Amino acid sequence: VDYLNAEPDVLGIEERVGRSLRHSGPAILITTLTAIAAFSVGTSTDLPAVTSFCAFAAISFCFALCVTFSFFLALLVLDERRIWNGRISYLPCLPEQMVCPAGSGSRWARKRWASSLSPDATVISQAEKSGRHLDASRASKLSVSEPARQPGASTFQRFIRNRYAPAVTSPAVAAVVALLFLTAAVLSAAFVREMKLGLPDADVLPDDSYMIRALDIEEKEFGGRFSSVSLVFPEGTDYGDDDTRRRLRAALTGVGRMPSSVYMSPKWFRAYEDWRGGAPDKDYMGRVGDFLDDKGTTRFQDHVSCEVDREGSCEDPAGTRFFVTVRGGNTSVVTIRQREAMEAAMAAEGFPDAFAFAPDFVFAETDALIWRLTVQNMGFALIAIFLLMLAVTPPVVAAWITVCVASIDLDLLGVMVM
Repeated sequence: VDYLNAEPDVLGIEERVGRSLRHSGPAILITTLTAIAAFSVGTSTDLPAVTSFCAFAAISFCFALCVTFSFFLALLVLDERRIWNGRISYLPCLPEQMVCPAGSGSRWARKRWASSLSPDATVISQAEKSGRHLDASRASKLSVSEPARQPGASTFQRFIRNRYAPAVTSPAVAAVVALLFLTAAVLSAAFVREMKLGLPDADVLPDDSYMIRALDIEEKEFGGRFSSVSLVFPEGTDYGDDDTRRRLRAALTGVGRMPSSVYMSPKWFRAYEDWRGGAPDKDYMGRVGDFLDDKGTTRFQDHVSCEVDREGSCEDPAGTRFFVTVRGGNTSVVTIRQREAMEAAMAAEGFPDAFAFAPDFVFAETDALIWRLTVQNMGFALIAIFLLMLAVTPPVVAAWITVCVASIDLDLLGVMVM
């Protein structure tokens, strides 16, 4: 639109739109293609949510590019015809002079002003009223010099055009801006590893939430938030074997003695032995179904997954789990180490397929992947941008554009550290 407004008013609408598109079209095309390339690279990440977002963004940019070069241009031509016919924007059926007779702030007034200076004002007026544009060779003969104080140009617009733009584009200011940009990029690269991954629980709550006070008390009085961890033993564990039960007790004892462990919930097989009056010598699992159905021990139904026989009773545990309360880790690294230590304690007793699960472990694993995925996707995106720029610009220019994009990425990471 700025390029369109800068075109001489003596040209026809189609000619002015075509000239403005010649200047702005390549920039729109290249920037949109680089955005599409960057988001397309992001679809290769291991996080499904990020993959879906990048795919949606890439498709959206494709549609936006098509709409810009088709529907938007058509509307722009129609709006230019409305302006040159002196119609009101919100009531195009009414002439502008009916509401604003002076017309000092409209392009319609500038057309009248330009036509009054041109010897071919009649030709221009007739061509624009009919919707036709002047031939380029003929329009070039119509010399209309635009004074500095063109009607419709505000004081702010004149300041931007005459003062601000020349100052920003001067070599001295450009050198200072480039130096500041590179300095910020270097500082960001140096301190970016200090960025803390994940958000504190209080940051995802409303400012007036009662949970903020509860979390504060939990941190100050009890040393942090506690979480319940499930120790899952999959199908295939023979609980009827004495050695298996001995190793199972040893594994759970090892987990319970870890520094982060606070409380080990009652074990279902110990409650089962107490319910039967001791560990039976034969058919150890023979009455586990009755045990789970008993009123006093139904809470252990969440601890045992059974293979059901024809009568609907538990025939043999398909999988079991035990619960331990642990003190949550302050960082994702600490939380992941907690999980690895629990699984190592179970594997040391002959249960390599057993695993520990808690919601905090899911978020910690995601946080642990962020750095690798960020560096990987940024690298692939920069390569895609460089190749795209190389197809339309000289190699030196393509390299400098890629360096500028990399600096912007580093600056953004630096702002996140702050």
